[in-house]
Amino acid sequence: MSDSSVNPLIAEPFAALCAPFLSAQLLGAHQSATQANLPTQAGLPQQASLAALPVAAALPQIAPLCVPGGALVVTAEPGSGKTTLLPPLLATCLAPTALNTHNSAGPPLSSPPPSRILVTQPRRIAARAAARRLARLIGEDIGRSVGYSVRGDSTVSDATRIEFLTPGLLLRRLHADPELPGVAGILFDEFHERHLDSDLACAFSMDVRATLREDLFLAVTSATLDVERTCALFRQWLGDVEHVDVPVPLYPLDEQWAPPPRGVQAMTTSARGELVVARDFLRHVADTTIRTLEKTSGLDGAADVLVFVPGVREIHEVSDSLASAVSSSHGAGSVDILPLHGGLSPAEQDRALTPHADGRRRIIVATAVAESSLTVPGVRVVVDAGLSREPRVEAMTGADALVTVPVSRGRGAQRAGRAARLGPGVVVRCADHVEWAKRPAHSQPEILSADITDALLQARAWGAPAWEDLALLDRPSEGTTTAALERLVALGACDSQGRITEHGRRLVAYPLEPAWANACEHGARMIGVDRTARAVALLSEELRPEGADLSSAARALRRTRGRDSSGSLTQARSAAAVAESEKRLKAIMQRHAAISPSATSSATSSATPAQDFDADLALLGAYAWPGWIARKRPDSHHYLLACGLGARLPAPGGAGTSSPQGSLSAGPLEGTEWLVVTALGRAPGSRDALIRAAIPADEALARQTASALLRRDVVTEWHNGRLRAREREMLGAIELRHRQLDRCPPEAAREALAQALAREGVDFFDWSPAARQLRARLSALHEVIGSPWPDVSDEALAATYEGWLGPDCDRLAAGAAVSSVDCEAALHRLLPWPEAARFDDLAPMRLPIPAGGTREVDWSSGRPVLSLRVQQAFGWTATPTWADGRGEILIHLLDPAGRPVAVTADLASFWAGPYQQVRAQLRGRYPKHPWPEDPFSEAPTSRAKPRQT
Repeated sequence: MSDSSVNPLIAEPFAALCAPFLSAQLLGAHQSATQANLPTQAGLPQQASLAALPVAAALPQIAPLCVPGGALVVTAEPGSGKTTLLPPLLATCLAPTALNTHNSAGPPLSSPPPSRILVTQPRRIAARAAARRLARLIGEDIGRSVGYSVRGDSTVSDATRIEFLTPGLLLRRLHADPELPGVAGILFDEFHERHLDSDLACAFSMDVRATLREDLFLAVTSATLDVERTCALFRQWLGDVEHVDVPVPLYPLDEQWAPPPRGVQAMTTSARGELVVARDFLRHVADTTIRTLEKTSGLDGAADVLVFVPGVREIHEVSDSLASAVSSSHGAGSVDILPLHGGLSPAEQDRALTPHADGRRRIIVATAVAESSLTVPGVRVVVDAGLSREPRVEAMTGADALVTVPVSRGRGAQRAGRAARLGPGVVVRCADHVEWAKRPAHSQPEILSADITDALLQARAWGAPAWEDLALLDRPSEGTTTAALERLVALGACDSQGRITEHGRRLVAYPLEPAWANACEHGARMIGVDRTARAVALLSEELRPEGADLSSAARALRRTRGRDSSGSLTQARSAAAVAESEKRLKAIMQRHAAISPSATSSATSSATPAQDFDADLALLGAYAWPGWIARKRPDSHHYLLACGLGARLPAPGGAGTSSPQGSLSAGPLEGTEWLVVTALGRAPGSRDALIRAAIPADEALARQTASALLRRDVVTEWHNGRLRAREREMLGAIELRHRQLDRCPPEAAREALAQALAREGVDFFDWSPAARQLRARLSALHEVIGSPWPDVSDEALAATYEGWLGPDCDRLAAGAAVSSVDCEAALHRLLPWPEAARFDDLAPMRLPIPAGGTREVDWSSGRPVLSLRVQQAFGWTATPTWADGRGEILIHLLDPAGRPVAVTADLASFWAGPYQQVRAQLRGRYPKHPWPEDPFSEAPTSRAKPRQT
């Protein structure tokens, strides 16, 4: 790296942060130009702790690689300083130079050169925390040199040089302006987590770097990345990439095991049939934490305890158990119990991320946010429940959900490593070590397991017709892609050819999943922003109501938000979440939705507020899930969804199983003809899904909201040998109307014939003996001569049925019986012209014999066979041939009773040898027939010897 590679006109705070770790050569000869304005090392009180970070020692190696247009992969363990030190290093090395800023040969450039560094964090909480930490380190308020942008919250300014943001937000920016003006580089932090948005944002950024912005710097950092595959991907798309591995000193880690007591399982089935974390297991996690807290009281420092559980519900339950235990054993207030998850306010997050100045111990109960993308200071002890919540698509229903699964060994190692970053630590796993060893080494990337509907829409909007057109480490399967495309077609976001529509492009702009974006886009125009936000916020809460009646549950939750405070704590939390979601949705729609002036929240209606609210839920639920619009099957309490899935309502009482076959439930939705289903699950012991939440609807609503699924088709069936056709009006898989047709349309008839031939072969038709013989003759000629004689194998005839059936296709479409098809006449249509004139010569049906008259040739075996009695062939030495002498006709010589005594294709050889054996065996048995010693001495005959008188 030359002296001028690092620009002296860098932002002061970042230079001050990086300068102590870079040599004079790396800082460049111009360092003195800004040295006077830089804070001294003594002026940065945290500089000593930064120097202890492993990445600090690697900055001299990394700095020369941070050049415009470069690509870099940095691997280092969590907590090594990647997130703290690499962004300011990039801001330092990629800062615009004087030559960039001013053109020495002319006036200043019309626009400032790119100088901002974007740093993606897989979670909002991590983006906010990283930005605040870096701002504190340089002694500034958040929003000046360092800022962050996450969903619903942004603190950036024109002066911001480093911006932390989520990959989803970066995707939206790339769609809005792919050139990313003002951006000098992008750092994808914690890339090993392989979130779907991270994979996609990195792929789009590499495309921009390769085609639009050759100066754009790209970097990927990770703890457990597959370096070889990642570097190979960069080289494939960008040509080159540098890799730096930062060694991290390992402190002793005491690994302990605390499996649950006998009979306690981590997972159990709830009353509604859902797989949930067992409360007994969560109590075991809390008990293990208390015992570990007491056993580790002698560790140096505060020795805070970090407890990993899969989700927010588990955080609340474990925290409640811990609070009770700590209060009784240590005294209230002696130990702080703090939650840590993505839904907390910034102030609540700061409490969990800031150690107590007085050294009081803390127990932080966290989700996976604290695994790698977020450092929790003061932690020396980790208690791991061994579970994680990961996105999955349910194969049966196509529903996406966060599913609780055993954590992989790789993620478990990252959790454990949180305890040994700055000194010896302890990890206690709430699992058996044998079971732990059987777990997968790594978690599956989201792109292979999660719902890819949004990713597919974004790829189409980006202009990538196939996954192969994007720089992805892994690509979704064909089946997963097909299912996602079907959902996009139902939303009207893509056409039947998979091309994005104008409506789809509007949905991409929303920071929402396509389903919710579709509901907001239509709802804002039809019923106004306020009502849409209220209904969509409740729908997105994923309620699991009694009897699947979502309307009643939603109204109860709305009452909880009002003056009625009698609801449970869970209801109160849900109501708070809905209120926050409603506020956010309003802001989103104000920015993105096309709002009709006539659609306002104060629109008048003759219905009651409750009726309006139910109608809003049904309308927007249907726009979000058009494929889950359901209609009751005739004479059944089962339902058919527009996507083709069968489903049942739950049994009375809210149990997780469905009603028994044939029984009628007294549930609140029972008997409702049309439903908008918003939640599906598995029905144990049934091929049908279980409806967990639904709203009553009607056909008019179904037609309105799922118009992309409306179509007309013709279905056919063979009944008593005749083709019958019905025209149907369909909404996806649901039949709305049908009528019987007098005549099957030609295209439907041809399709019905093709299916019948594929299913049953050509034996679907009645083949007369003459037709079979004709087919055999054609087959023989095709095998020996080839073209122009047609292939009449089963496969060929099934594939070319239109050519040989000809007008019979129209007769069958008009209702003629299959038995009326003359297959012999049909096959004659395949005879080539003018060769057809010699067909009987090439493949004779009859041949003259020496005894007089003709005999039929049998072609059924694939080779022509002529059968005649020995006496009828006396003196015949020239074996007859076919196909202009290309083949011999096989002669079957029979005894007087018609039984074969010899088979030959060489008559002369037969008379010269085998005939004498035949004569010796049969002349005594058939004395009335001539058996001359010399077969050429007697004339061929069809008669027996004349009687002697």
